[in-house]
Amino acid sequence: MTAPSSVPPPPPPPPAPPARRRTGLVVGVIVGVVVLAAAGVGVGVLLNRMGSQSVGLSVPTATYQPPPTTAPAPTPSKYTAPLQDLAIPMPAGATRESLRMGADDGSMQLEDVVAEYPDSSKAQVRKILTDLEFERGLFLAWTDAQGYLVYLQINQFHFERQAATWSVTDRRSMDSVTETTAGFDEIVGGKWLTSSAPNGRGAAHAFFSKGDLTVTIGIFKTGKGDADYVKRLAVEQYNRLPAWS
Repeated sequence: MTAPSSVPPPPPPPPAPPARRRTGLVVGVIVGVVVLAAAGVGVGVLLNRMGSQSVGLSVPTATYQPPPTTAPAPTPSKYTAPLQDLAIPMPAGATRESLRMGADDGSMQLEDVVAEYPDSSKAQVRKILTDLEFERGLFLAWTDAQGYLVYLQINQFHFERQAATWSVTDRRSMDSVTETTAGFDEIVGGKWLTSSAPNGRGAAHAFFSKGDLTVTIGIFKTGKGDADYVKRLAVEQYNRLPAWS
């Protein structure tokens, strides 16, 4: 009688790859911002409550290019000086507008941002900003010699990807009121748009992120929104931000 041939057991399955750090957080945050944007809650809501205006931000869409050598890319230094030092200067003849949010110098902490949202949205906004590791913000407003009301907001997050995620929320909060929109040649991923504010003013907005900073600029005046003006302000503000590798 012939002995049965020996069949080797199958090899053990390869070990599972290690989980990527913070994946659950990032996925949860993206879901959260989609829900928030779908509900119409974003910077547009925040500024609606402050001055019957709307703004928003866009997501950078630059294509990744591998470095030319195997050396690791340099890590950008974290900007820690006052955000006021980055802001475009108020033009000659302009008048600073006093707003109830934040400190007298325009500085904002997380709760200053949350306070401007409707009570029904405060908890959700607080959670998203906390998950995205919001660090600080700046909000300035002035009326210039031409009669334009200008809003400038700069937010800083812990990481670049978190700033981009918050920008998604800002941009989507403007979808229902956008009249015209286009990208910038000078700002990677930047967007501008025009809309009509609830009080009848024409509005133009610019939105972009650079590294861990997000920027929103809105200008408002009776009549049609001036896209050329807001684009000039946006390019000037973009060039004042720290370089990001």
